[in-house]
Amino acid sequence: MRVVIDSDVFISAALKEKSTPALAVYLVEKYCVLLKSTTTEQELLHIMAKPQIANLISPLFVNC
Repeated sequence: MRVVIDSDVFISAALKEKSTPALAVYLVEKYCVLLKSTTTEQELLHIMAKPQIANLISPLFVNC
């Protein structure tokens, strides 16, 4: 199965380790093929690098 996950879901998953978005990301990573564009990936990395967000990210998402 191929799956697209919205950037907001990734951010929510990174901010709260035991959340529905985190479970969704985990399941897609384990059982599916994640579809992404370079633009979306760059936007996600840019948002997650902001100091007010980066300090809140779960350690599980830091090296993904």
